[in-house]
Amino acid sequence: MISYIFLTLANVTVCFIIGYYGRQRKIGFAISFLISLLLTPLIGIICVLMSERIDSDGDQGTNQKTEKSFDLERYRKS
Repeated sequence: MISYIFLTLANVTVCFIIGYYGRQRKIGFAISFLISLLLTPLIGIICVLMSERIDSDGDQGTNQKTEKSFDLERYRKS
């Protein structure tokens, strides 16, 4: 009985750690934690590692929407 409780707490702790590393990625804490908890921690860490890293200034890679709006500004009639 105690071993099941220990294994469950260990699993949730590992999932929390994976979620903590996921917060620095595009996937975020909640999604990485839930994937790890509902599937397995191994699949969770694979998903976190495959997700894009968030830049230090908060941007998530290249922002295509900003680039498109910049191009539209250039061709807008004054």
